[in-house]
Amino acid sequence: MRSPGHSKKQAITFGISQTGAELIITTDADTTRGKNWITSLVDEYSGSGSFFICGPLKVVSEGSLFGQLQTAETIGLGVMSAASIQAGKPMMCNGANLAFSKKVFEEVNGYEGSKSMSGDDTQLLLKVFEKYPDKISWLKNKKSIVETHAQSKAGDAFKQRRRWASKIPRTLSLFTILMAFLAWFVHALLLMQIVIVMSGGGFFVLILALLMKTIPEIILLLLAGKFYNEKISPALIIFSQPFYILYIFLTGILLPIGNFSWKERRLQ
Repeated sequence: MRSPGHSKKQAITFGISQTGAELIITTDADTTRGKNWITSLVDEYSGSGSFFICGPLKVVSEGSLFGQLQTAETIGLGVMSAASIQAGKPMMCNGANLAFSKKVFEEVNGYEGSKSMSGDDTQLLLKVFEKYPDKISWLKNKKSIVETHAQSKAGDAFKQRRRWASKIPRTLSLFTILMAFLAWFVHALLLMQIVIVMSGGGFFVLILALLMKTIPEIILLLLAGKFYNEKISPALIIFSQPFYILYIFLTGILLPIGNFSWKERRLQ
């Protein structure tokens, strides 16, 4: 049976309306999952009493340095998602690995009121959190990891991240927006310091700032990488800092400007 709508949100909503299942599980077409993936989500739903379960996502690098950077970034985002949910201030989740009860989906009116093409997963998370703040969990179980492939082209990766960032000003909580702005502001200051160094001064300040940023990142990614069965290269994190600083800065600057495309669709 085909959905009468055209968007992902409409397709999911139609599918849920046609099923009598108690638990809804969503993923993406370009992902792979282990044989115990569904079992791990069902066990968490049954054992924890949670109405909304966020699962881990891993980007498979396939050996390239550019892919490894995407892997590290996604692991970092996963840690942020898990930590924010544990702290009672959920920031994000990924629709490639979600489970929620049909009843709670209907109670919060699903995706009604959605304000952007992207971010249906996080929007639903926040709606459920508003009604049931104690019924959301992040599943720390290796059997529940869903994998997807890294983008092979820098342009495609940038478009993907810009699509993710596009939901920040429209659909996320004030806390998440403030954290996103703080992250952008820190990277903007670092970029400014790099420019100052290139002009002939401030080298010690730049090195100190990079150490304060990079050392905690490396420690966090090394520890989190064990859960994802992924070895994170400290050298890669260190030498990619200039690129990553520029990438974060440009993403924030270009976010409110014009339209962009993703998978042959124009998004605004």
